[in-house]
Amino acid sequence: MYSKIIVVEDNIEDVEIIKYAFNQLKYDLVDFCPDAYALINHLKKLDKNHMPKLAVVDYNLPSLNGFSIATFLKSQKDYSSITVVVMSGVIPQNEEYRLLKAGVAKVYEKPTSLNDYVKVVSELISLTA
Repeated sequence: MYSKIIVVEDNIEDVEIIKYAFNQLKYDLVDFCPDAYALINHLKKLDKNHMPKLAVVDYNLPSLNGFSIATFLKSQKDYSSITVVVMSGVIPQNEEYRLLKAGVAKVYEKPTSLNDYVKVVSELISLTA
């Protein structure tokens, strides 16, 4: 079975918390990439029929930010059907509007508790149905 969700997150602690939330929900159809370049390389290796349904992208990444990744994915024929959500601790003022206008389905502020992470991840899983 191929992964339905790909998470682009560079912070190891956040990755571990997100993995914990997926594990709590017994969901294992998820892959992780540390940055935009790893995401693009990962997607290039996939068969067109096995693209993830959802990309969860941190806004503040070292190479390209969440806005750049979202606009790239939405501009590429092979990737434009991937639903993109942005999850970040800090998003600049007025950036949420620009993200939504660029095709991001939803913008999440990173939760502050494990229970809230599980709730957000549950909502993310529902986006792949």
